[in-house]
Amino acid sequence: MELKNLFNEKEALVYIFLIAVVVLSSPLIARAYTSGNYPAGYEPYYHEKSAREIIGNGFHFSQDDLKDGLYHPILAAAGFFIGVRPAASLIPFLMGVSSLVVFYLLLKKLNIELKIRMAAAVIAAISPPFTYTFANSNPYSVSIFLTLLGMYLMITGKKEAMIASVLLFIAAIPGGFLPAAVIVISLMLYYFSVKDKTNTPLAAAIVVGVAAILYNIIVPQETGVNIGMRLLVDFGSIEGFGLFTLILSAIGFYALWNKKGELFPIYSFMVLLISASIFFPSANLYLNFIIAIYAAAGFILLAESRWDLEIIKNLTLILVVCGLVFSTISYGVRFVNSEPSKEMTYSLEWLKTKPDGGVLSQAKNGFWIEAISEKGAVIDGFTKSSGIINDTSSIFRLRNVDKVKPLLDKYDVRYIWIDRNMKQTIWKKEDEGLLFVFRDTKTFKNIYRSNEVEIWEYTKAQGQK
Repeated sequence: MELKNLFNEKEALVYIFLIAVVVLSSPLIARAYTSGNYPAGYEPYYHEKSAREIIGNGFHFSQDDLKDGLYHPILAAAGFFIGVRPAASLIPFLMGVSSLVVFYLLLKKLNIELKIRMAAAVIAAISPPFTYTFANSNPYSVSIFLTLLGMYLMITGKKEAMIASVLLFIAAIPGGFLPAAVIVISLMLYYFSVKDKTNTPLAAAIVVGVAAILYNIIVPQETGVNIGMRLLVDFGSIEGFGLFTLILSAIGFYALWNKKGELFPIYSFMVLLISASIFFPSANLYLNFIIAIYAAAGFILLAESRWDLEIIKNLTLILVVCGLVFSTISYGVRFVNSEPSKEMTYSLEWLKTKPDGGVLSQAKNGFWIEAISEKGAVIDGFTKSSGIINDTSSIFRLRNVDKVKPLLDKYDVRYIWIDRNMKQTIWKKEDEGLLFVFRDTKTFKNIYRSNEVEIWEYTKAQGQK
């Protein structure tokens, strides 16, 4: 089956645009239907909180506001006009659609065949890392778009475009070690691969590298190194790839091996990103676009090769397509069903109507509590103080009310928010730790209960402030 004449350039761009819109809007619509206007996961609520603080401070930025690069200022600026939560969905969505179009145009500039370009864009779009990056509030959505656009402008060879690309690269580097490393290595590989030597890519790499060092000095980053292979989404990785995508990329790697000299920068970049993904799982978000190129080449090889039995070939292609789609749908279902659930968000909306007071819960629930109930959480996912961590752990474990009360008073706790996961991980029985202390009805009152959530109110003794 020859795939050369299925699309022309204009049709391909239209199809790519529509595919990106459908892929990114589907989980957002499904999530809105099942969980209301609440994003999936924990970090989107941290980004929302940061953007609201920037708006509240009159757009005066602190170092913390810039730790995720330009994402929080951009989110705050858009949120000022349309609301932070709608902006947190719209910005990554627009970055995703634009990134896919720029990716396609970048491959065209690199003289990659139309059929491989089209297949690569489709495979990149339906991959779990694409959904993870662009269907939810994620700082990498901006960084990846700026990186792709910068590379596209760099290889045009025009002076003005190259200057613009350097500015885009500098804008993309904040947010940690990974974005800067990806950009600098890409520029170095491009410099060593071009036949007509120009010092512009090398100079750009030096400028970006110096800018990254200065930025990390001014805004110190916490580089989280989390060792482990996370290439497969089927094994639980939220940033990994489907099994069939990796199989196709291996076939494509073999199919393009005779062009290894011409494709040396892409080969090298892929190997480096795979190695980086062992330490930095977010490397998969960049690797997705490289994997897609090889997976596309592998799919084209299967589709255009001659088989002794045509029916076996067709069944194989159907199996591959179903495998690619299955990983996407499976990941989409995980995304849609992610916490916070509808019951969780409803309980926090209810808590929002109650008098002010600190809220104690597990660290992972802190951002939900702050963003939805608009009350202060004692601890959240970014709490580093060992004192707070140890004290909250003690509160959950102690069975003596006289020992628990001073700790609750220390952090001005008025409400204790407990979900099903806490009951399964912190306590094993109903008479353990804080659950036993709740039997003191003079001190604790159960003010909310559902299948997933309990909220208890702590009442201080009379005369106690």
